[in-house]
Amino acid sequence: MNKFSLKHLTTLIILALFSLSCNEDALDSVEEDKLFQEIATQLAGTWKVKDASSVIKDGNAVAVFQGMSFVIGAYDFGGDKCSYSTDHQETNGTEIWPNTGTWKFNGQKGLRKDSDKNLLIRNDNVKLTISLSDKDLTVNFSIADGIKKGDWTFYFVKQ
Repeated sequence: MNKFSLKHLTTLIILALFSLSCNEDALDSVEEDKLFQEIATQLAGTWKVKDASSVIKDGNAVAVFQGMSFVIGAYDFGGDKCSYSTDHQETNGTEIWPNTGTWKFNGQKGLRKDSDKNLLIRNDNVKLTISLSDKDLTVNFSIADGIKKGDWTFYFVKQ
């Protein structure tokens, strides 16, 4: 009887430790909801490119998208996505910023990590790395092909 009980107890302990180690970095649901709602609330609104040197391609300031506005809607946590729109007059600019689309936070809802708050995935699978404060938003991403191929950085200010 003791061997049987000890064997089951050992198995249960091993399974418990294994399941904990699989998601050790994942936030609990309350932490996740609070953190991602806070970020989504800060992102919602109208953002404008700061100035003439606020669009960078491959490390160099470029004279495109200077008058761009980026409007981010309220995040739909039930649908796990958010809509956005852009207003820019650049020829072939939709390769960089589609006029409309959606984005979502990185990771699977319910299993997100703290680091996922800085990575957004657009509906065209472009990964946007963000840095956010009350009035400033920096967005970094890469375009893999086409006329606008390269590494892009946009500096926005909230309107």
